[in-house]
Amino acid sequence: MSNLKTTGFSPPAAQSLAMLPRSIGSRLLGAVAVATAMACLSGCGSDGAQAGTPEPAASSSPGRNKAIEGIWLSYRRALIEQNSRDAGRMVTQGSLLHYARLRDLALTAPRSELLAQTMLDRATILSMRASMPVSTLRSAGDQEVFGLIVSKKLIDADSLKESTVAGIQVSGSVARGFLVLKGQETSIGVSFKHEAGRWTVDLTDLFTEMEATFLETTTSQDITEQEYAEFLATNRLGQDKSKILKAYQPPTE
Repeated sequence: MSNLKTTGFSPPAAQSLAMLPRSIGSRLLGAVAVATAMACLSGCGSDGAQAGTPEPAASSSPGRNKAIEGIWLSYRRALIEQNSRDAGRMVTQGSLLHYARLRDLALTAPRSELLAQTMLDRATILSMRASMPVSTLRSAGDQEVFGLIVSKKLIDADSLKESTVAGIQVSGSVARGFLVLKGQETSIGVSFKHEAGRWTVDLTDLFTEMEATFLETTTSQDITEQEYAEFLATNRLGQDKSKILKAYQPPTE
């Protein structure tokens, strides 16, 4: 995109750019010299611990924090290795259902409905339409869609290779920390939830932060939301823009 500037990002926005699912990635990250993953679906399924599962104590402890940090490291490794099965086990049920909803939109949403989605969701739907056969999308179950996202490298795992999570605070079945990239703590929050007896990464909170960053970026870079969503999708797949533009229409057999 010719009018997308490569300078002028505020520090939080710049730090967040590398978390985009194969979005602007290294092209803009190098330009803005920053150290360093997808729009929130409200009410997208049960995000809390399942009934009968004991909630962890409200106070945090070094041992528990270390275990939660380990979940992030396992999630990071699964993304890097494109291990869709393990990656899916590391995220909340709400995160999985979010992607299932995007699959449904990728199959049926007309252009008008697509434009009503958040920028990140728009980019993800366009990417799914451009990179996945209709038969694959239709046959994927709700728990399998995220695996397709991982296997198609629609999440930029490379930017997370040296990431950890620090400053973890636990409150009941919810924990929150801050992303550390190459040894430097950022303002990017990472949330976890205790579900089915284990801690999982809650991507929906991260999506919310990303969308706020995107809105800030469109203002500072003087581009429209539609242009930015197309830019994310184009760079995510490494394809020319014409293929992404065709993806505004629902796929056919």
